[in-house]
Amino acid sequence: MTNEEIKATKATLKKISELPKENRFPELHKIAKTIGCFYLTDSGTDSQTLFLNIHTYLQSEMMFNACVFAKWSCFWAAVAAIVACIGVILTMCLN
Repeated sequence: MTNEEIKATKATLKKISELPKENRFPELHKIAKTIGCFYLTDSGTDSQTLFLNIHTYLQSEMMFNACVFAKWSCFWAAVAAIVACIGVILTMCLN
């Protein structure tokens, strides 16, 4: 799930939270099916539990995206360090 999709889903959740309580569950259930979020507990028949489960799922997706970004940042930092090391060695050898 991309960060844009997560933002859009969170905005939809905010709109749903403003609906009357009896109208929330069908909308939340639709979002849960769309994003593939399943019930985390057996008592997932109320809108509050489903809302929290969707929110937890979105938090997990955001953390996964952050970890992927951190992995690539670490990789490029290592590449930059290797290039800097080669530059220092070449500078020392050519002087």
